[in-house]
Amino acid sequence: MLRLTVRRFWIILSMVACLLMPAVGAAGVKRAARPKTAIKIPKSKPPVYKAKKQKAPKYKKPKSKAESDYKRDPAARRAFQQSHPCPATGKTTGNCPGYVVDHIRALKRGGPDVPQNMQWQTKEAAKAKDLIE
Repeated sequence: MLRLTVRRFWIILSMVACLLMPAVGAAGVKRAARPKTAIKIPKSKPPVYKAKKQKAPKYKKPKSKAESDYKRDPAARRAFQQSHPCPATGKTTGNCPGYVVDHIRALKRGGPDVPQNMQWQTKEAAKAKDLIE
């Protein structure tokens, strides 16, 4: 019985050795050549994203006057402030914190620069009005 077990051990060991070292028996065998009909797929490079060069904008002459081009009369503002004191401080001269003098009808829309076309307006309301004008 011992002899039969030793014999099985050597058979199993030789089979494992053949499985682990398949190249020993096929050292002189060449690999089969690839068929020439195979399609070669070119290796593609990953895309490179570059920012486009921006051209300098050409100068265009404005079609209409800008709001800053309309002349404001400081004397008209002083006359408005004399007749309508500052809502925050009640003073008729100097700065008015939190308020600006606003033209009811904008100068660029044809409104006159006179005290009757002016009003006190908070700075937040003036910013909101400037967005729609």
